[in-house]
Amino acid sequence: MSNLVYYAVGVGICILIIWGVIDLVNNYIVAPKDKRKIKDNPVLVNGAVIKKIENINKVSDAYLFSYSFYVGNNLITNKHSIGLEFKSNSVYNATNYLMERSLPVVYEKGNPKNSRLLITPNDFSFFQIQFPDSLQWIKEDVINGNSDN
Repeated sequence: MSNLVYYAVGVGICILIIWGVIDLVNNYIVAPKDKRKIKDNPVLVNGAVIKKIENINKVSDAYLFSYSFYVGNNLITNKHSIGLEFKSNSVYNATNYLMERSLPVVYEKGNPKNSRLLITPNDFSFFQIQFPDSLQWIKEDVINGNSDN
């Protein structure tokens, strides 16, 4: 093999390592810090999932959704990765089941861009918010669920 091939493989490995480190920093340092900021100064509002953006990967039932909510007259839109396993046989139908439903959003007072969509009982318990009766359908339709960011 030529030196160019070794160089390309080395660069590829370095890129994968850097990508992995960035993902670790985001998921285990930045996102939890942002969640703690919300937990320290929470504001609870109604929001809605407006668009399923993509499956995060083909192995898990994790999806990236866009959601929106109002703070005064300002429409805030954010993205949220959600790992949900539905009892439904059709994942497509199950993920569309969330579309345009009214769902709670918690955000950091003074910084609405730092927000989280609340869907599963675990989401609510992290922020020490009681799981509402209006979302009992989640308990009935979702086998497992966690919010990834």
